[in-house]
Parts: sequence; structure tokens; C-alpha cells
Amino acid sequence: ILAAGNSVELVDPGTPNLRVEITAPDNQAINLGQIISDSGRVGIYAGLIIQSGVVQANTAVLTEDGRIVLKATGNANLNPGSVTMASGPLEIEAGEILVAGSVTSGPQTITAGGGLIVQSSAAGSALLSSTGGQTINAGFVEVTAQDALALIINSVSGNQLITTSGMNASGDGLSLRNLGGVGAFASVQQGVPGGTQVISINNADRMTIDGVGGDALIFDSSGIQTISITGALSANALKLGGPGSLGDSQIVGGGIQSVTAGSGEEQGSITIRGKATGSGGNSIIVSNPVPGGTQTINTPGTLTVIGGTSPTGSEGAGIFANGIGGQQMINAGAIALQGGASGNGNNATIGANNGTQEITV
Repeated sequence: ILAAGNSVELVDPGTPNLRVEITAPDNQAINLGQIISDSGRVGIYAGLIIQSGVVQANTAVLTEDGRIVLKATGNANLNPGSVTMASGPLEIEAGEILVAGSVTSGPQTITAGGGLIVQSSAAGSALLSSTGGQTINAGFVEVTAQDALALIINSVSGNQLITTSGMNASGDGLSLRNLGGVGAFASVQQGVPGGTQVISINNADRMTIDGVGGDALIFDSSGIQTISITGALSANALKLGGPGSLGDSQIVGGGIQSVTAGSGEEQGSITIRGKATGSGGNSIIVSNPVPGGTQTINTPGTLTVIGGTSPTGSEGAGIFANGIGGQQMINAGAIALQGGASGNGNNATIGANNGTQEITV
């Protein structure tokens, strides 16, 4: 690691007249190679952290926890191709955090006063993966996939808790977009059966899930999923899909799913728009087929469902509860269903399969 304000000169003995000097600017720590600890912790503290190499901490004895701590008073950039691995906990704290490489660990605590950006590219996937619980507090969260996977995921054990306190330049507290390309997929996932996924969007205009060029998905595995967008000033507090989108835009919930867009006298609404083309698929809010599960959708504004526009495919949009003996409860200021502009099966649907349905307007 190259410490802030220092430089290093690289010389090949075979060509002593050729020299390369790398300098870390003041208040920046740059990792260009490998930092590996097999028996303890790894910590990097600076004004700006640039991670372009490998940081790895492994537990070797019971008294150590294989922890990695990255703290920056400015920003932390985990660049494409970088690898950050901890068998134990991982802590990242910075103004803005960019994850464009691979970050895997046990329990994760991510604190981004500015925002957390998980962004893939042709240079490779962007992965923020925990196996022991994931707590994210950020000004905003952006997950953008292009040409590769962009994923925030918790698996094995623990809960996934994501809280935002502001919004990005587009007004999103949480933005999940797939811009397309081979292998592109954008997702936030809680993969622990029976676990909890809580996404709380505060003081933002909206939350957007848009499969612009491929699929974009929020997913919970048969546990408790709670999504809330409050402080919304926009007419679209929750937006799934967009005009011309080619991929699925979905929220897939667990046994107990609750989605709230706006509260009290706040403006807020839900808009779900079907795809423009494709080989079948949906823009949907759906609860997993867990027997006796519940799905609750609340908005003081208008719940709008617009079918797709594919001339050949079946690109529906809607809200579905699939649990046997389950219950679907929808409370909205108004409901508008609009069938697709063309094609066959571009439906706008609100349905409860094998359970009860209660709609209040």
C-alpha cells in the first residue's frame, strides 16, 4: 500500500535507465498490489482510499476475527478488478463509496455519508456480498449494471438492512438500473430463508427499479420484506419500469411482504409499467408462494399499473400474491389499470392466487 503523501520509484535491474514513479497525493491511500493477513485485521485509514489491488484477511486462530476496516474522511473507491475479502467482519466508512470490484466478507457495516454506488462495467462485475448480515446506511444507494453483474447480497445468515437519508441527482433514494449488455443484471437480494430484508428510503423523491436494457430485481427469500419510501415529494414515490424498458423490473417478496410509498399527507404513488419488448416477463410486485403469507401495499396517492407494449411478447405488469391461504391487502388513494398499447397478453393485473384479497380506495 502506498501511504498518503508518499511516492515510490520502480526500477527494473535489466533497464536501470527506465524508472516509474508512483505518488499518492496528500491525504490519499492507494493500494496497487496485495494486502493479505492470515491471522489478524487489515485497516486502511485516509482522506481518500483507492483500492485497485487485493485486500484479504483470513482467520487463522480462534482469537482473531479476520476483520477488514476501511475508513476515509473523503471517498473510498474500490475500483474495477479489485478484490476485498474478509472471512470475518468488514467495515467501510467514507463520504461516498464506489464498489466497482469484488467485496466479500462475513457481517458487513457500510456507512456512506454521501452515497453508496455499486456499478459494473465491461471491466467486470461489481459485488457487495455478506454471509453474516448486512447493514447499509447511506445518503443514497445506486446499483447500476452494464455489461456485467451489479449485486448487493446477504446470504447464509443474518438480516439485510438498508437505510437512506437523502437522494442522488435524479431524486432517487434507491436506484436500481440495468443498462444492458451481455451478462448485465442489477439486484439487491436477501438470500437467507426466514431472514429479514428492510429497505427504508427517507427524504427522497422516489425509489426506482428500471430494467432499461435487462432485468433489475429486489429479492427476499421467503422471510419478511419491508420496503418504505417516506418524505416523498414526487408523484412517483415508487417506480418500476419505464417507457421503452427491455428487461423485467421487479420486487419479489418473502412470506410477509409490506410495501409503503408515502405516508400521512405526503404525496406518493406507485407506478408499475410493463416492458416494451422481450420473450415474456413482467414488471411486478409479487410475494413468494409461502403458505399463509401476507402482502400489504400502501400508498396515499395513485396506484397505476400499465401493461407492456410488445407486439409479439406477453409483457404484463401488476401486483400478485401467490401464497396458499395467504392474504393480499391493498390501500391506495386511487387505482388506475391500463392495458398494453399493443400485442397479446400485455395485461395490467392485480391478483391474489389461492388466498384472499382486500382492496381499499
